[in-house]
Formats: sequence, C-alpha cells, structure tokens
Amino acid sequence: MFTSAALGLAVETDIPTIISTSGTPGLHVRDIGSKAGIDESKAARILRYLASRHMFKEITPNVFANNRISAAFVRTEETDGTTPE
Repeated sequence: MFTSAALGLAVETDIPTIISTSGTPGLHVRDIGSKAGIDESKAARILRYLASRHMFKEITPNVFANNRISAAFVRTEETDGTTPE
C-alpha cells in the first residue's frame, strides 16, 4: 500500500516530468523538491523508496533519474490534456 501512495505522490507532484525535462541524466533531490514544491528530505525518502522498488534509479547519492517505469509517467503535450498556447 505504501508503494502506491509513494508513486501517487511522485506522479501528482510531476517528479517524472521534472527529471525528464532537466536536460541532465539525473537530478539532485534538492532541485526535484524545489521544483515539485515538496521538502527535499521528503523527496529523498520517497524517491529512495521507489528506487528500491525499481521505479526510479538513484545514479549517485541523492541524484535520481527516470527508468522505463517512471518514464511512463512523464507528461507531454500529447498526454497532459492541455493545448499548447
């Protein structure tokens, strides 16, 4: 049950998209938390837990990247339900 709650929070705060649009192979939890509007330590705990469940990848300490599972939750113009301006 905790896995679905953690993944739900990651998707709700758009973490997969934040990582994907960073332009780097991975993103530090400080930057993820700041852009997602959540505390850095909370972001670190959730992402580390999800990485242990193979839903994200921790490439170096506190630096996370999408993998094939989390990449499925990346929002694009085609999937976010909005029209570009």
